[in-house]
Amino acid sequence: MSEAPEEWWKAIPDGPGYECSWDGHFRSLDRVTSSGRSVKGQPIATTTSKDNYVLVKYWNAEGKRVSRQAHRVIDRKSTRLNSSHL
Repeated sequence: MSEAPEEWWKAIPDGPGYECSWDGHFRSLDRVTSSGRSVKGQPIATTTSKDNYVLVKYWNAEGKRVSRQAHRVIDRKSTRLNSSHL
């Protein structure tokens, strides 16, 4: 029986401090806030739209909360991040 391949992560183009995996998981990275407090990165929960699309919410580079369809953030066929939604 073969082992599952190791999950690898790529940065989200319009979401500094966030990554997504080839398997459709999302996470934030460890960071230090403007007040100097350390915040540990954690998995980001996804939701489902009324049309059954998986949605992920994160803060973009302009500091705005955005909601994106997961398949628009990562292109699973080519296993590379898709920035066409920008």
